Amino acid sequence: MYKVTIAIPVYNVEKYMKRALLSALNQTFESIEFLLIDDRGSDNSMAIAMEVAKNHPRGNDVRVIDHGVNIGLGAVRNTAIENAKGEYLYFLDSDDDITPDCISILYNRMMEYPVDFVAASHNIIASNGLLKEQKLYEDSIVRKGDFAVANAYYKGTILLTTYTVNKLYNLKFLRNNNIRCIHLMYEDIFFTYNLILHAQSCQIVSDATYNYYEHATSIMAKTRKSFSSERAKQFNDIISLKKEYSHKYINYNFYPNLIRRIYIRYALPFSIKIYYSNLIEAKEANAGITNILRYPLNFKKMIALKRGSHWIFYFLDKIPFLYAKIFACRLFLRFTPNKLKQ
Repeated sequence: MYKVTIAIPVYNVEKYMKRALLSALNQTFESIEFLLIDDRGSDNSMAIAMEVAKNHPRGNDVRVIDHGVNIGLGAVRNTAIENAKGEYLYFLDSDDDITPDCISILYNRMMEYPVDFVAASHNIIASNGLLKEQKLYEDSIVRKGDFAVANAYYKGTILLTTYTVNKLYNLKFLRNNNIRCIHLMYEDIFFTYNLILHAQSCQIVSDATYNYYEHATSIMAKTRKSFSSERAKQFNDIISLKKEYSHKYINYNFYPNLIRRIYIRYALPFSIKIYYSNLIEAKEANAGITNILRYPLNFKKMIALKRGSHWIFYFLDKIPFLYAKIFACRLFLRFTPNKLKQ
């Protein structure tokens, strides 16, 4: 049995496939299964991957799962969770790469203090290939306990990106808690949301072990005015799902901060993007924004919550004019500390 599985999606990434796969194959850590999941793109990505594997000393540790038809990145992640043979699972996107000691660093941390997952820092590489920014965590451990990670995360004592990549997961933990991706464009958001709510322990690592490459053509690179109807619907569905799912935690002390993060990180900024988009009709924008900003608690429960700041979100939902809602969203975000927006 392998200690670690590195799962790599393969879909229309022929420009980057060799770089990503070699960064995995050249890890200093020995016991790794390299799981390539072919999501049936239209370019030569898979052929390139097979050529790299054939000529590499660790080629026999490469395993391929063929989806047969394209079903999306979320399904690729789920296939990896269901089929990985390693004790721990690591996701690497095929247009990024990792440092040679990445798995060694994360696995050693996991052995020093076993947790549900270990998350490392990362580099952001600009489209010109130069280092643009480093996202560095402080080394920390969230000790075991019910909702320990949720309490730490929503109280702001630890920082985590919503990316599924650059985290080493205890595979048994993911399977036992049925932590999976939803079949939406931004599969990371709900996966990590679910992860945080179920994890009883984690480690945060200051080492930057992952290189995230920006691409001018990527989904996240689109400007506010080109925010599409499809993207709006995807975020509407995700935000609605998060609010609905969060209701089961209403009696826990991290609940108010959970709701605040949904609004500050997602509901408010994406309402603004929908409003200013040139690609979304006014009627559709109005309906989408109304749904996104709908507050999940009624007046009676708001009283019981005893959180004054949440009245802003509650009354934001009641503002009758769309432009006034958006003005209030922009005003609130303008005076929100940056640390709450991360």
